[in-house]
Amino acid sequence: MGYRFFIRGTSVYTTVEEYLAQYSRALRSSLENLWEKYHQPLHSILKERGAASVELAGYLMELGYE
Repeated sequence: MGYRFFIRGTSVYTTVEEYLAQYSRALRSSLENLWEKYHQPLHSILKERGAASVELAGYLMELGYE
């Protein structure tokens, strides 16, 4: 039979479980926020860059730089 330590009516095991659950929720929330912020795939970024490059080249032609 193992020893159980109690802090203000709750066991240390329960207290540690609560801290881990809280940390787990915070970690998950942070990861979800990062996913929402940075989930754009590379091919779509390159596609947008290509379109912007074509548009810029058109403006430069109009201004006589190319």
